Amino acid sequence: MNATSADPNREARTRLLELATQRGFTFTPAKEGRSWWGERAGPQWHDVIFLDASGPSNAVRFRRDHRAPDEPLFIARVTGTALTVLYTVMHAWPPPD
Repeated sequence: MNATSADPNREARTRLLELATQRGFTFTPAKEGRSWWGERAGPQWHDVIFLDASGPSNAVRFRRDHRAPDEPLFIARVTGTALTVLYTVMHAWPPPD
């Protein structure tokens, strides 16, 4: 079995990672293995993505200015596979202003 058939989502993840980089994310290795930590910041938002090769991935969007006491810590949040998280952040979250 070749690598492509072993992981049918690899190409889609690779394209979404490239798109994320084009849209301002910087990725660094998060730990041993193939996990990655990504961040991008703008004047109003700070986005963080954790992509775990062996488990669930997560992304959160923080507001950069001060929160009101009753506001949630995160403006947006998503958990799922790396493909789901990347797709959601790239297509549903507006880029930071």
